[in-house]
Amino acid sequence: WKEARVSGCSGAKLVCHFLYIMFIIKIKGKAKIPDFIQLRDDNMILLEYFSAARPLNKLKSYGIKSSDEDILKYVNELEYGKLQKLSLK
Repeated sequence: WKEARVSGCSGAKLVCHFLYIMFIIKIKGKAKIPDFIQLRDDNMILLEYFSAARPLNKLKSYGIKSSDEDILKYVNELEYGKLQKLSLK
């Protein structure tokens, strides 16, 4: 785990970068509850759960190198309730 401490990410996230295919799903909020995003690994284990309004820091912590505009566009265009492979680079 020395590499994880040096790179500034947790061990779980380091493993995630190299071993997992990640899936993403956008969940529709109701009333005062905002829309949320779930990131899941290839075993469908929940990795992250965060607001769809602020996806940049969470996705970048998993090694996504896309521009901020590309990430926001990708998240905004996700269909609600449709599980799909995370295709951002």
